[in-house]
Amino acid sequence: MVDMVETLRRALPQGHWPKAKREPDDILLERGAMLLTARGARAIAPEDPAYPRGLRDLEKLSHRGSGETDPRIRRPEKASLPVTFLRGPWDSERAVAIVGSRRATLDGVRVARELAASLAERGIAVVSGLAQGIDAAAHEGALQAGGRSGAVLGTSIDRCFPAGHERLQERLAASLGVMTEVFPGSPSSPAAFSTRNHLLAAVSDLTVVVQGDEKSGALITAGAARAMGRPVGAIPWDIYEALGTASHRLLHDGRAVLIRGPGDALELLGESGPAAEQTVPRHAPAVPPLDEVESRAFASIGRIPRPFDDVAAASGLTAAELLAALLKLEILGLVRREAGGRVRRPAGV
Repeated sequence: MVDMVETLRRALPQGHWPKAKREPDDILLERGAMLLTARGARAIAPEDPAYPRGLRDLEKLSHRGSGETDPRIRRPEKASLPVTFLRGPWDSERAVAIVGSRRATLDGVRVARELAASLAERGIAVVSGLAQGIDAAAHEGALQAGGRSGAVLGTSIDRCFPAGHERLQERLAASLGVMTEVFPGSPSSPAAFSTRNHLLAAVSDLTVVVQGDEKSGALITAGAARAMGRPVGAIPWDIYEALGTASHRLLHDGRAVLIRGPGDALELLGESGPAAEQTVPRHAPAVPPLDEVESRAFASIGRIPRPFDDVAAASGLTAAELLAALLKLEILGLVRREAGGRVRRPAGV
């Protein structure tokens, strides 16, 4: 407990208490230690061998060294290497951050889920910020594919934001883990979510921006990743899609590489040789001839399990037409049925 308290004492400046209501340090330290213990979490200082991989590159975001003009990306030198609070192992060898808007479109959510699922199936951890929209879709996609996912929080380790994501946060804690630099028991602040994005970029080997507007926090993550020498990818959208602004800005300015699917992400991770060819075929398996109804059903099914009613609505087919089409597609090995009546494409299709 003594070592934990001393580590917590160093981390006190990472709290966000209102100055007029801040309690004495001894009380904050005792409460912080109790919260960590109750949550099965731990405090890790920068000199600890268990300090999460990649976080030491946060020093590159200091005022002198970042080279970034956006003040949300720069970090004060005294805060460059924070004490980190962790639940879960956080021991991935490779990780990809998938980030974007909280108000994502249905297509944006689908893209995030399917990209996350494809990467997770290849043993790559997917990390994001637990927010609604793209973040949650990325987490869910990785977990549903049987892979690992972790969250970097803008709150203290004992809190959850948004409130409706408590169950998801617990699932992530049992997977790769959850991480924050906000002192336990401390309230959060807008600044905490900017620094959350710094950590998210630091622990990732690649950052992929799916959707966002011109003020999106995903641009902070992308800028921090570039300042630390990490590759950045972006998903392209229709020129009239408002939430395509962040991706298009990054691509236009040459600050991101076009991501058309998991193959492009793997290439940015340095897996464009034989290993990538074994996991991501250059050409999808040939699809046998399908009639119009079967084609509409097949086009409405992706890699993430989807309820029967959703597929029917997306395809415009009646329940009877869809049932007949699914039977044919399942026989051909193009569709897999799962518990609860959900259907999806199997890996490699």
